[in-house]
Amino acid sequence: MDWYGADSNDKFGTTFFSQSLYRSNYFLVAICLFVAVFVSGIWFYAVYGSRLSGPIISALFVVVFIRALQCMLAAVRRHGSIRNLQSRAANPNGSS
Repeated sequence: MDWYGADSNDKFGTTFFSQSLYRSNYFLVAICLFVAVFVSGIWFYAVYGSRLSGPIISALFVVVFIRALQCMLAAVRRHGSIRNLQSRAANPNGSS
C-alpha cells in the first residue's frame, strides 16, 4: 500500500475504520501475538523466576507487560476515536 499517496479515494482506510476492530485480520493477528508473548513471558517467569537476580529483573517484567497492555488498550481507544471522527465526517448533520 502506498501510504504517502493515500487520498479520499483510498478504500482501505474507509473499510478498516468503518468495521468493528475485532473483525480486522490485522488486529486479530496483533492480539494473537500479544497473547502469545504475554503467555510465554509468564511461563518464562514461572520457570526461570527463581534464577533471576533480584527484584529489579522482576520489576522489569512487570513494567514490560504493563506497557504492552497499555499499548494494546491505546490502539483500541484510538481506533474508536478515528471511527467516531469518520462517522461524523460522513454524516455532518448528525443524520443517520
